Amino acid sequence: LEFRRVLFRSRSILARRYTKDRPRFTEHTEVVLWTCKEFWQETFGKRVDNLKTNNRGVYVLTDVAFKWMSGLRPFGGDTEEESWALMMAHADSYGAFAGGVVRGALESLGLRCSVSQEPTSQSAATATSIEEFKPLGCKFTVRLAAGLGFGGVA
Repeated sequence: LEFRRVLFRSRSILARRYTKDRPRFTEHTEVVLWTCKEFWQETFGKRVDNLKTNNRGVYVLTDVAFKWMSGLRPFGGDTEEESWALMMAHADSYGAFAGGVVRGALESLGLRCSVSQEPTSQSAATATSIEEFKPLGCKFTVRLAAGLGFGGVA
């Protein structure tokens, strides 16, 4: 419970700090674009590599070399498969934390949503050894709360 409280507070502070000198957002798309450009740059050190939408409240943000996962490498297993599985389990935890930061920023700006994440590996399918490993990426799926207008107002 304490962890969640700290996470919520920090993401709200970040969103407010990064938007204090700009006009208020008036559309969902503005908030998502700001998140992909400005917030991502300030929080994760670069912009989102790809943004897709179905124009019905679902946005997919892809970061192909997610900075928070850059230090992860396959480790600790008795086999290479176990090492990859352990690394991906850690990547899932890092991604879940980052997804919480993104959701908090969006909600702090009035956009009620859920955020899911999926670590991605360019190496898992192609690498024949750990030495060929490439940094992990992460795909975040943002789903806007159904039936809500901007700021959570129906």
